[in-house]
Amino acid sequence: MDKIEYNKLEFPYISRDLSWVDFNERVMNEGLRKETPLLERLRFLSIVSTNFDEFFMVRVAALKRLQKAEAGRAVDPSGLTPDQQLKAISQKVHDIMNRQYECLRNEIFPGLAKNGLSLLRPDSWTVPQLDFLNSFFLSHIYPVLTPLRLEDDKPMPFIESRLLNAVFLLEPENPNPPQGFEFETAAALKELKVIIPLPGVLDRLVWMPSFEAEHTNGEKEKFQLALLEDVIVTWGAYLFPGFKIKESMLFKINRDADFSVDEQRDEDFVSAMVEVLEGRGRSDCIRMVYSPGSVLLKEDLAKRFSLDNDFLYEVDGPINPVDFMELSGVASMEDLTEKPWKIHKPLVFNEDTLIWDQISQGDIMLHLPYQSFDPVVRFFQEAAVDPQVISIRTALYRTGGAIPGIGQSIEKVDEWFEQIKKEQGNSHIRLGIFLNNGTIIGDIALQDIDNKNRSCSIGMGMSKLEYRNKGYGKEAVKLLLEYGFNNYGLERITASTLETNISAQKSVEKLGFKLEGKERKAIYFAGKKYDRYIYGILVEEYINKNI
Repeated sequence: MDKIEYNKLEFPYISRDLSWVDFNERVMNEGLRKETPLLERLRFLSIVSTNFDEFFMVRVAALKRLQKAEAGRAVDPSGLTPDQQLKAISQKVHDIMNRQYECLRNEIFPGLAKNGLSLLRPDSWTVPQLDFLNSFFLSHIYPVLTPLRLEDDKPMPFIESRLLNAVFLLEPENPNPPQGFEFETAAALKELKVIIPLPGVLDRLVWMPSFEAEHTNGEKEKFQLALLEDVIVTWGAYLFPGFKIKESMLFKINRDADFSVDEQRDEDFVSAMVEVLEGRGRSDCIRMVYSPGSVLLKEDLAKRFSLDNDFLYEVDGPINPVDFMELSGVASMEDLTEKPWKIHKPLVFNEDTLIWDQISQGDIMLHLPYQSFDPVVRFFQEAAVDPQVISIRTALYRTGGAIPGIGQSIEKVDEWFEQIKKEQGNSHIRLGIFLNNGTIIGDIALQDIDNKNRSCSIGMGMSKLEYRNKGYGKEAVKLLLEYGFNNYGLERITASTLETNISAQKSVEKLGFKLEGKERKAIYFAGKKYDRYIYGILVEEYINKNI
């Protein structure tokens, strides 16, 4: 493709969008620095990918709309038309991503392997590992996969933005079916195309048992892992009896997310926001990132998504490398990360003086992240109990979930922030229990979610005695059971109660829970130890109970 010499034009300005691409290249360069710890380098290279996702979904999407509009020939302050900017963006991003994945392949993953953490691809799996992964696929992955068939005469099935998918080209194992067996169409006799979205309920990294594998230098590897997509591609044929996999590849897309909400709709602002979010889900496809493996499938998807070559990005390595950041929490890998910076306490604040009184004397600047954020939290805490404060309004940017207590008191706001950030959507799903008038009366949660074994426990608490024994808790448990079994894909949910809590025991038994045992003298309460009763319900029991 012809290079765009945008910096040599007579206009003295720089394109905003091309400047942003240059910024992301500087982020990548931090990941290329060999003196930086490996997992920190991986972090920078992962940020490059997530940055590009948002860039294409917003900025490139806006440029593509300008390209289609009458303004497509107009120039921006840098002197470039939308066509020229899109061409230059494609050139730069392709080059950046090629260097990014070259570093991942040749430096990051080999370096992690030398430090005892090996990502094994299918051509490296040993016979014991193949046996383990085959069993893992059948027991944990196969039940939650949903194939989506691609047909020329029907609309394209919905593919969610930024999520990873596997696509297969299938052919019949027996092109001459036995008498009495007929394919749906003549085309199906030749080939079948199917997409399998990677299920979000499963971890992408599959940790394998140690099989005493050794490096060539004789050092034993401490940790070995496979990728969920590699396991699905390898054993995907289980989903298609009578067919065999001819070709396959992995891909993700970025959809147009450059929508704005009508802020003038004060009386219906929530509905306006819902419309925007729904529009993002079904918007145009802006780019596709894909793995090598099938030119035919790549071209077919590009045609269905209406993408030309400038917006097709082939990567020889794992798509969405941000999923590897959980490796930073692996024991014994601390040397591969930077030591946490020491956060200094701002000396300008006096613990004996209210924050408001101090800032009313003049502006105070906090230097984050070098100085502690505690004064801001303390400011909210003091305001929450100050009788002169009528209301507190603030913007919560990208929080992980609702914060109980907002609207009444935020005395524990810092604790809730930390708890939700660590737990919500990971090992816990915590929800509030509200009356029709909006009063929050308690909370309920799926706790200790084990995605591998597809199980969890359920816990609930009511804020006041007056709300108990009125059926609120039972209804909340019913709703969460429905979500856990029907939507989240769980197969077993447990509950526990004190031996003296007869009403709770009767309630869970009515919902189909069975007493599985008890932990003797496990709970110390009011000067005495009590037994804890353990109840459980399986998905088939839930279905048969028809709750």
